[in-house]
Amino acid sequence: MIERRLALPNIRVLLLEDDALISIDAEEMLQSLGVGQVHVAHTLDEARAIAARERLDVAVLDLVIGHERCEAFAGDLLSSRVPIVFASGMRDDASLPEALRAAPTVDKPYSSQALHGALARALGRLG
Repeated sequence: MIERRLALPNIRVLLLEDDALISIDAEEMLQSLGVGQVHVAHTLDEARAIAARERLDVAVLDLVIGHERCEAFAGDLLSSRVPIVFASGMRDDASLPEALRAAPTVDKPYSSQALHGALARALGRLG
């Protein structure tokens, strides 16, 4: 059983993941943590559209989507005061812009507990 140190029922999450199986698993993890809404995007264009129309509390972003990296989008979210969590097996802090290096990360494959901890850190960072 997951200890719920952070109340998540009203949290609106953007999940950007291009692998369908991983996105299904991650969405189920978020729902099991009690997240209020999960908006799933499989491309950067879908993620941008969701961010433009929805009020988001946090975003969980795969760093590499197809052949693109999402650093610019992540920076836009942070500028809009939407905290981010990177969920990736390919994170290289040295290649990230400095403003993104402090973002919490969960390494794939990740657990519900790791995701919960990263969400708590991300939400606390801008709170």
